[in-house]
Amino acid sequence: MQTNTTTQLQRIHSALRARQLPSGALLSDPTNSSAENWLMPYYNNLAVIGWMRGIRHTRERSDYPRIRRWLQWYVQFMNPDGTIYDYTYHNGVLTSRNTYDSSDSYAASFLEALRDYVQATGETRFAQSLFTRGIQRAVKAILLTYQADGLTYARPDYPVKFLMDNVEVYQGLLAASELARRLKRPTEADAWRQRAQHTYHAILNDLWLPVQGYYAWAKHPNGSMDTRLSEWYPDLMAQLMTIAWLPRTARHETLYNWLKSEFYALPANLSDNAAVEKAVWWGMAAQTIGDTTALSEIRAKLLAVDLRRRNLYPLSLYGHMARVLLD
Repeated sequence: MQTNTTTQLQRIHSALRARQLPSGALLSDPTNSSAENWLMPYYNNLAVIGWMRGIRHTRERSDYPRIRRWLQWYVQFMNPDGTIYDYTYHNGVLTSRNTYDSSDSYAASFLEALRDYVQATGETRFAQSLFTRGIQRAVKAILLTYQADGLTYARPDYPVKFLMDNVEVYQGLLAASELARRLKRPTEADAWRQRAQHTYHAILNDLWLPVQGYYAWAKHPNGSMDTRLSEWYPDLMAQLMTIAWLPRTARHETLYNWLKSEFYALPANLSDNAAVEKAVWWGMAAQTIGDTTALSEIRAKLLAVDLRRRNLYPLSLYGHMARVLLD
């Protein structure tokens, strides 16, 4: 049975609260789960970005301290170079996995989350307290693999320039610039905005495939491109992220309409997490393009997902669902 937007957002927020430890850490499963649990900072940042948008609708402002604790936890566990590891959680103990999926996207999503938190709460002093050990270090993590062409490698030991990562790097550097501007640091604000624009133009020019009419989803050090467009991930999902999270352009409108004609098909019921993932990414792209017909269909399906009986994975799906449900 379909619920309403406010109730679904409240259920999203409740699910996220159930995954937070007193330290601020956010787990993939509820804290009372008997199975081994884990923590991926990237997914958590995306979850809290949507959580904050939901708070504006539900007015559950008592959740802001929870988000603040998550941001503080992230900064506390950053490595000196600005990267951060994934963690396992078992018997009440968090243990570092001493690895991360990417150095660029984790940092970029943290900067977006912190920017959104400061915008929502007006806590400029909090941002100021994190400028050196949080904001600058997160930018440092991005710059670890930032190349002369404006694109980043996923990790220092994994020299592949992914479309999705670089879309997030563009957004993260913009967020860092906005935070610096708010904190009256024009030198950093200008430098980080220039780097963001460099990344943006590199995506448009270096990853675009003019013959095919879509983006390569990866570029390798030898210049070769990954151009497959038959699988959901990363092929199609990367195209939808680019449409959703970069500025709307005529190119992206054309790309969206072509992708929709070729690939858009959602099941009657979003019965598994894979279906929810496809729905939220099509939804975010439809929002940016202004496809109200597809957006209405997707929202109806998302409102029919019973979050009282379902655990979404990855955690980012909760945040993305919130974003799609809101104008």
